[in-house]
Amino acid sequence: MRKDLKIFVAIIIAGFVITSCGDGKSDSGETTIESQYKGNQLSDGESPLTGCFGEGFDSGNATLTVENGGNSDAIVCLYSISNDQTVRNEYVQKNSSFTISNIEQGDYKIKVFYGNDWNPELENSCGTKGNFESDVNFSEFDGTEYFTDNESGYTNATITLYTVQGGNASSTDIDQSQFFRK
Repeated sequence: MRKDLKIFVAIIIAGFVITSCGDGKSDSGETTIESQYKGNQLSDGESPLTGCFGEGFDSGNATLTVENGGNSDAIVCLYSISNDQTVRNEYVQKNSSFTISNIEQGDYKIKVFYGNDWNPELENSCGTKGNFESDVNFSEFDGTEYFTDNESGYTNATITLYTVQGGNASSTDIDQSQFFRK
């Protein structure tokens, strides 16, 4: 009977050693906890930054199709030159496409907020809730895009958020304060 007790105690001790090796700490000794929002995405076409930029304008006929073949989700913003403000913000998942419709005639800058792991509770730079937790980057297409919307017709444009051989658009990295400028 005494021998059985020693084996049982040895098994319990071995089990404790095995389970205590993975202590959830990084090499620096800090505890690492995986976010509950890891892999979280919004649906294509959601406007998560309306709290920053307002409801926007959507009374035109022009369209902009966004093809996102990259490794990150994106929020594509249309910044109206004539209104001096961001008038649309649309979420586009990675490896997806979405058409922004009802764009009014005018000149626009196209700004993009890239990231992964959408956290609806994380504060963003304009002080509202909703932000990416990882792979965050901001860019702006060089130049402006003119959208026509008149009796002769309207613009149906397409942009890609990945490099296209022979493509005719370029972009520049910007900081978050430039992106969140209203």
